[in-house]
Amino acid sequence: MKTDRATQIAAVDTQRCVGCGYCLLSCPHDAMAMADALVVVHESCTACWICLRHCPTEALSRADRGDHHADRNAC
Repeated sequence: MKTDRATQIAAVDTQRCVGCGYCLLSCPHDAMAMADALVVVHESCTACWICLRHCPTEALSRADRGDHHADRNAC
């Protein structure tokens, strides 16, 4: 199933994120930052999903823009 990247964003599960920064280093769009030893995703996320492939704890997932704030850490 093809998804519309304009409607999706990467979301961080704060229970799984260990703050290793691998996703941040892999993001080609500088759409991530560290805050309080956890990764946050900026609205500039292009939904390329490169960060998802680099997260060793599977703390990142795909979320609909607007819904990603519920149980996830994003800014």
